[in-house]
Amino acid sequence: MILSTEVKTHVIITHSGGNYFITNQQNERLREVGMEDYFETENNQIKGSSIAEIMTVEKYYETYPDKKSNNYGQPPSFNAQTPDFKDFRSSEFSRNGLASMIRGLKRSIAEMRVEGREPLKALELLADAEKSYDEKYPPF
Repeated sequence: MILSTEVKTHVIITHSGGNYFITNQQNERLREVGMEDYFETENNQIKGSSIAEIMTVEKYYETYPDKKSNNYGQPPSFNAQTPDFKDFRSSEFSRNGLASMIRGLKRSIAEMRVEGREPLKALELLADAEKSYDEKYPPF
């Protein structure tokens, strides 16, 4: 995505339903585009014959209010309901995450041994802990 400080004042609407926001200078240049000519807007080329309508941004949002993402000059509303994260804090969720992490460490230790490297003692202790943990709390 390209960040731009140019103010988009007009919208090109194509016959296929595409919307392309353009600056006032681009709108002036658009008057010189013929039916067979191409007009370029930020990484897009629009053929003159495919343009259905050109309107100001204000008129566009009046005509298509569902396309408006935010009121200009108004801060975004944060009145949405806060999601409930209690499921993510549950002990079962934590146990499953921890068991998965230990299994991953165990695989790493096994790979080190196959490669002939001596794994760290701490990793070996964790691998042994997984075995006793899995006996108490089977993962599935």
